[in-house]
Amino acid sequence: MINPEKKPIILVVNENLPSPGAIEEILKRDGTFDVCLAYSVSEGIRIARDIKPDLLICFWKAIGNFIDICRQIQNDTDPFPPAFLLLSDGADGTDMARCLELGADDYIDDSLCNQVLIPKVRYLLSTRSLSEELRNQQIQLEEMNALYERNFKNFKQLTSILLGILEIRIPGARDRAETAKTVAEFLTDRLGIESGKRQNIIFGAIIHELGKIGLPDEIVGKHYNTVSAEMLTVFQNYTTIGAVIISTMTGYRESAEAVHHQLENYDGSGFPDGLMGNEINVGARVLRAIVFQEDLQAGGFSTEVIIDRIRLAMHTILDMKIANLLIEFLQERNKKPDSNRLKISLDELKEGMMIAEDVYAASGIKLVPKGVRVREKMLAIIMERNKMDPIIGGVYIINC
Repeated sequence: MINPEKKPIILVVNENLPSPGAIEEILKRDGTFDVCLAYSVSEGIRIARDIKPDLLICFWKAIGNFIDICRQIQNDTDPFPPAFLLLSDGADGTDMARCLELGADDYIDDSLCNQVLIPKVRYLLSTRSLSEELRNQQIQLEEMNALYERNFKNFKQLTSILLGILEIRIPGARDRAETAKTVAEFLTDRLGIESGKRQNIIFGAIIHELGKIGLPDEIVGKHYNTVSAEMLTVFQNYTTIGAVIISTMTGYRESAEAVHHQLENYDGSGFPDGLMGNEINVGARVLRAIVFQEDLQAGGFSTEVIIDRIRLAMHTILDMKIANLLIEFLQERNKKPDSNRLKISLDELKEGMMIAEDVYAASGIKLVPKGVRVREKMLAIIMERNKMDPIIGGVYIINC
């Protein structure tokens, strides 16, 4: 689009032009252009180098000279050449087609200048301005991509350094960080969290144990549920230590907040601020689920027991939606290939099918135990219950 604050510059090359004075008069009468005249191609080249015109007008028979002007302006003054408008003066279609192939943007017959010149000029200038704007946006995008690549490389290096330090202090922390990353990626994806916030949560999950480097030796390698009551307050300080470290990194405020509140419980019984429900930011609720699962795994519990404990923790320790997604993740991760098992949506469940895995509602209530064959009445109850307390993640059946 034409910049209203800056008049476009039009260079008219008079050499061989049928009516240069008329063209100049039409352009100047409009009042929205700065018009310059050149009386020869060589003078046009010199002027073009100085003023960098937005549009050049010349006679079609000077097409060879027009190409020279185009090349020299582009090479010597500006990588983005001016638009070119030719006057045909009754030239046939073959001649004008050749001119367009050689690089002209458009042409008009000299006899139509009074009616067509200004609209043609405005169109070409707008098109050139839009093309230049798109080129500038492309350059900016390339610069942003390069910056992103550098930042991403720096991010990976920073994360590796932090995990290396943590691993020295707490053996096994790096493996837990990788698992936490995978879980956080799954949960944030299913929650539909936007990209920037999602990356902050994932980063927080990767280094959620960072603050433990400041804990005393006797508890640094322990988990929440294995720390003695008298040392529990000291242990809980690791969330604050971690948040303080992360908060010094530009752009990771949300990561710091998630790490700081990762031990908040959904019912308000957690630490450090006793936040409740949605008062706890979503990143911290995701991290709380990850830490809860980690503590159970550290206790040597099986996946089935961990899933049962997660269900019991809904609405007390864990956000119900996040807990259900965590259960889905664990079921998917630990599911062994079995040609006799098939996962289907609830809508696909039919009478006579055999349930291969316990079916739970989102609230954690078991609706159907595994090994049961679906009957008509049971199916109706399941469908009705699903309206109030949905079944998440589908149903596993025996694939006969």
